[in-house]
Amino acid sequence: MQLYKRGAIWHCHYTDKAGERFRFSCYTVKKAEALTYAMDKIRAPEATVDVLKLSEAILSREKAVDNSKYYKNYMRFHRQILDYFGDFNLFEIKSTDVLGYHNFLKGKYKSASTRNKYYLALSSVIRHARDLMGKDVPVVKFKLERIKHSRKYIYTQEQISSIILFYQDNDDFFMRDLITILTDTGCRLSEALHINALTDVREGVLTITINKADLPRSIPLTPRCLDVFKDRNNFQELNIDQVERRFKKAKDVLSLPSEAILHGLRHSFATRLCERGASIDVVSRLLGHKNLQTTQIYAQITNVRLEDTMRLLEL
Repeated sequence: MQLYKRGAIWHCHYTDKAGERFRFSCYTVKKAEALTYAMDKIRAPEATVDVLKLSEAILSREKAVDNSKYYKNYMRFHRQILDYFGDFNLFEIKSTDVLGYHNFLKGKYKSASTRNKYYLALSSVIRHARDLMGKDVPVVKFKLERIKHSRKYIYTQEQISSIILFYQDNDDFFMRDLITILTDTGCRLSEALHINALTDVREGVLTITINKADLPRSIPLTPRCLDVFKDRNNFQELNIDQVERRFKKAKDVLSLPSEAILHGLRHSFATRLCERGASIDVVSRLLGHKNLQTTQIYAQITNVRLEDTMRLLEL
């Protein structure tokens, strides 16, 4: 019998008289308790059958992400997992079970991105059980689907000006100011709706504190953004759905294409910076990307736009 640590938790490696090997968690950070548990399990293995109900692991996972702004998404993903698997013993999960769940998701959801999110939720529950709950559940592999990225919609300066003017003429100063901030900072809509200028704007710099990466980032403000924050402290009076409905009205009146979405203002911000020679590293920091490769797509978009422009010489 050999005790070893995985993270902070003690585990046991044991070979019985028949030469069969066993590995199991002792569920404790104390070596003395681990030794006692391991000896009891070896003497009476039938008395210490490993059981971890899926619902227990999911409940523990939800407690761990309780303060996350994506908590409702996790709950939706977890309900789907429970509906498919039932409340089974997580120690019995096999690779074939995971593959079966993936095939089920393929039949239910058209988007590969959506399927990956549900699939990753199961992976995160298993990883949580192993790493944070100290349960030695089986290791199963998850292979995500490759997502084919569509060409991102990039607004022209004229389109952005017409959108801002539309809200100005209709006395919708909330949307006018919001469009200005999204255009000149590249922040996500969800981030903009959490801005509190009293605490987040200092000496001409906006600090985004609530964001996808959970890491604060600073964005220097343009003069017109500074003008916005002279009269407005936040954008918290509307939620995302209400903002999207107001934006749809502008799209219909201005005859913007269906691909023109609010998130496109973030793409336009990044693309304009790349076109004007900004470093990918700097653009990545302004966008709050954890991975530089995520930002590289804007450099590729810039190259495509330059090629399209040069083709005009062939006409």
